[in-house]
Amino acid sequence: MTARLLHRPDADRRGFAACFHTSSVVGYQEIETDYDVAGTPTHAKNPMRGFTFVPVSGAAVYALGDVKPTNFNAVDGEYLYQLAPASARPADGQYIYLDLANAKIALDTEDDEEAGALVGWWLNAVTGDDEDRCDTATFAVGSAFLGDFSQAANVSFTCAGAVPSTNINVNISGKVYPMFANPIPKQITFGDVTIGNMMAVDGEFFYQLQPTNARPADGQYIYLDLANAKIALDTEDDEEAGALVGWWLNAVTGDDEDRCDTLPIKAGEAFIGSMGGNANVVVSFPRGI
Repeated sequence: MTARLLHRPDADRRGFAACFHTSSVVGYQEIETDYDVAGTPTHAKNPMRGFTFVPVSGAAVYALGDVKPTNFNAVDGEYLYQLAPASARPADGQYIYLDLANAKIALDTEDDEEAGALVGWWLNAVTGDDEDRCDTATFAVGSAFLGDFSQAANVSFTCAGAVPSTNINVNISGKVYPMFANPIPKQITFGDVTIGNMMAVDGEFFYQLQPTNARPADGQYIYLDLANAKIALDTEDDEEAGALVGWWLNAVTGDDEDRCDTLPIKAGEAFIGSMGGNANVVVSFPRGI
């Protein structure tokens, strides 16, 4: 999952409505799905992944057409989808990628030009009608998806864009079950990520889904900020409360062996929150360079 980076000759660029500063480095990266939440190789029928990099313009959204899958077997009914943030049930919309080989099967043709007209992303069904294409559908940087895959070969996704030179803030405000992913094109740790307004003392946490069946995996990841630490300890002492600030696995025990600040988060690795739908909840990822 190594990112291939290329330097651009121009300096920082920003689009008219840019949200992020982009560096003078662009590149591409393959996001793989062939591992479980522990990093063990597996066949991923229901992987949860997001896509890396940000648009060169610095825009806060990217187009689905900027992502190119490999081994996406659309003719066998494979697709991507998201979960509704209010219920964690499948949301409306199945995103289907048709490559040239699948397009030839769908049309029963060997003609590259004829089949090539269908190559790309489609919403819900490959109809051949341009209004059902979704190459230009946009998603917030840091968005995550679930796959519904069946074949033996694991699907991967090639992402391209600019490396962010500032933090990436993913807004999950007002959502009970927000999905989000590491948009930085490199492995980071939990300790590199901070959460604004996460109410750990109210039982809020993040978790992952097993890629083999889309069921909750073991492990609840809890971020405790200074305000929550003071509530947990019933203290106003910054130093005392500060000792608890950071990431914890399953429970805030105060025991260092239960911390998870050093656990890795791969590029594109995704999570779901179990939240209270509070306002102003922001997941902040570090800059990419």
